[in-house]
Amino acid sequence: MIARNLAVINKILKPFIDLNPDNQRSQERNLSAILFEGAQLGLLLFSQPSIWVWGWKIGSGEGGGVRRRTFVVFPSLGERVERHGRDRVREVVVPVVVDL
Repeated sequence: MIARNLAVINKILKPFIDLNPDNQRSQERNLSAILFEGAQLGLLLFSQPSIWVWGWKIGSGEGGGVRRRTFVVFPSLGERVERHGRDRVREVVVPVVVDL
């Protein structure tokens, strides 16, 4: 499945890929690793009877008292867990945040 998706994506990216064979191999390895991680995340998400939540908030501990302008590029992914009558969110993927 990953090899098929890699071939499809590379057809689209072909005009932008360096023709150097070493660079092409490196690009294919990197893209294959990204596809594998995506497949692993999909397997985790859809094989578990869980409630998944996206987190768009930036941690309150950042900034050290100085107000910074930050932006969440990709939200965190959390699993809502209930144990012993307590509800909490277990962060599975941390958010990607950039300073503006």
